[in-house]
Amino acid sequence: MINSMVFAFFLTGVFTYIQYRILRKRGIGQFIRQEGPDLHQHKMGTPSAGGVSIILSLILTVIIFHMWSWEVFYLLLFMLLFSGIGFLDDFIKITKNRSLGFKARHKLLLQIVFSLFLVYLFKDLVLTSDTLIIPFSDKTIHLGIWYIPFIVLFIISTLNAFNLTDGLDGLLSGLYIIAIIFFLIFGFLYKVESINSFILISIAGVLGFLWYNFYPASIFLGDTGAFALGAITAGVAIFYHLELYLLLTGAVFVIETLSVIIQVGSIKLFNKKPFLMSPIHHHFEMMKWKEPKIIIRFWIIGAIFLIISLGGIIY
Repeated sequence: MINSMVFAFFLTGVFTYIQYRILRKRGIGQFIRQEGPDLHQHKMGTPSAGGVSIILSLILTVIIFHMWSWEVFYLLLFMLLFSGIGFLDDFIKITKNRSLGFKARHKLLLQIVFSLFLVYLFKDLVLTSDTLIIPFSDKTIHLGIWYIPFIVLFIISTLNAFNLTDGLDGLLSGLYIIAIIFFLIFGFLYKVESINSFILISIAGVLGFLWYNFYPASIFLGDTGAFALGAITAGVAIFYHLELYLLLTGAVFVIETLSVIIQVGSIKLFNKKPFLMSPIHHHFEMMKWKEPKIIIRFWIIGAIFLIISLGGIIY
């Protein structure tokens, strides 16, 4: 297992460097929206869609180290389908030289279709039960016919929460590692080796990318990477029926999403902005916090909720 992790780490690093050099040489980079923080304007032109390097690295690592199983195929397909939506979005942004990709309703429709397809394809893996495990309790919730709509909503919410959080250099990469460690430890406790193997190489791959992604970032994850990491996390949570635990161990993602909902709702209802800017990490930027300070503190908050979540499965 160590060999595959080291391989994934260095392979992602090499792929990321090559992708960075190619995009930089061709002058292909991120378009920064004008309504964003002024502090981000210097990032204009930074290469994006770095998630491609992570995805290629994970696929090659699985092939070379013969890590195939139904569970790994399940996670790979989750990652590929939803990262494909992100890649299309990144491609439109780059080719059209704008900050927005294709229309939100089209993106949502694809997310719904892919979610239903994956649930149907892997029904023997994810529909073995209609239960949700309640944190800090030995009780479960039975959703019955509402379980499939819940899964679809859960997947879409996770994908978009990850995408919203990807706004500072390395923020999402670090938070993914912190959140997924919860499921890694759960897998160790219940000896689910195939899932754990994939989680471990994904952590190694993201670390290899983070080498170039941390402040000041040489390359961004883009929607490709944000959706890929969100898809892996959602897929693992669904496999274990630990969807409610993701709300806890991924509390920073929840907070980021709620800040956008509160901001938009308050503006429409009361014409007031509770935050200087949303998602909330931009609020702290507008308060003149340095970017690395925000990133590290959000990572610390993520780690605190990880520890709390671990208490729930030991309970």
